[in-house]
Amino acid sequence: MLRYKVFLYVFVCLFFGLFGFYFVSAKTIKCPLVVNSVYKSAGSPTVYFITKNCTKQTFSGPSAFLERFKTWKKVKSTTKTKLSKIAKDKQYILYSKKETTVRKVEKVPEKIVEKITPQCTSSRDFQMVVLIDDSSYKISDEEIANFFSSASQLTYDRACVSIKIISGAILRVNLLSDGSDLNTTVATTLSSHKDLLAQANGFTLLTDVDKTATTFGAHTFFLNLATDYYLPGYCNPFAYKIGYKSILGSIIDWDHRFAQCGYDDQGNHVSDNSFPQECRTRPTKCVLYNGYYMCANSVNDYYASTKSMFAVTSIVHEIMHAFGDNSNYDHYGTDVCKSYPVPKKEFACQTTAGESSFLDESECYISMCPYVYENLKNTPVSCP
Repeated sequence: MLRYKVFLYVFVCLFFGLFGFYFVSAKTIKCPLVVNSVYKSAGSPTVYFITKNCTKQTFSGPSAFLERFKTWKKVKSTTKTKLSKIAKDKQYILYSKKETTVRKVEKVPEKIVEKITPQCTSSRDFQMVVLIDDSSYKISDEEIANFFSSASQLTYDRACVSIKIISGAILRVNLLSDGSDLNTTVATTLSSHKDLLAQANGFTLLTDVDKTATTFGAHTFFLNLATDYYLPGYCNPFAYKIGYKSILGSIIDWDHRFAQCGYDDQGNHVSDNSFPQECRTRPTKCVLYNGYYMCANSVNDYYASTKSMFAVTSIVHEIMHAFGDNSNYDHYGTDVCKSYPVPKKEFACQTTAGESSFLDESECYISMCPYVYENLKNTPVSCP
């Protein structure tokens, strides 16, 4: 009898040890729509698939849909509001088997666009607060850390300045579910973390609900923390060109499609050839690359070297706008930029051959004039 009780005890322990986690983790995910189903809203041609994890995916075209669901009768109706509450899946676009096997571009050999040896006797940290819109993307803190680490390497190589996220300064917001507009949400979130703001030189919001960011990939703005956020003692040496009481802000679209090709205003791929405003206004074929349709004349670009490279460089590009004097004319290739002396050797971008085309140099300087990196490197150590 004792042997039986021991056996029963061991069996129960093993059973719950092996399967207890399953019972805990198998809770139904709360989702505003039925998972593993397809939906569309009135007035929009876009059909979405709701995954088991309550994320949404869309289809590259009719073939991609019909391969999976056979008939359009399975599409259910819903509202734009409910669809907007569901984040995009990491694999946002579902392609047909024909597209993924025939039309995918072979990976091009990696081309070294830049060859910069930092001339750094010392380095400084540019401290940042990061806001993530969970209604736009599913991004882990680890992914964010890696993302900003890549951006940090770019600024270090060009100006001996590293980008660092302040400890505890990855903040989560939900722009679609909290009922307020973007500006209000940002203001409320930053106001409730003044301890982090007091240490910060800049902040970034990652979201796809800002029209300017989704159109261009990113944009920048500045806030006066002394007056707008009641931090009278705030001082930011990196803001010496815009005012020591200011903080550098930017909005970045994490999923922005660099050099997208053949898409309509709703984000549906509708053409195998570029539209007049796409692909640097040069007619070209659309090819499947980095998970979406890209201009064939852009697949070799530095910004296309990885799926996230454009977003990484956007972080740097927007920060660098604070270190110029001429707004849009601080971009690479403008007449203002051309009028400045050739940059010092330590700021010069080069290709492995020692020569560089205009496009290669522009992307190496992250589309900014070289003097902005000199200005960043020469930032005052402290406020006056």
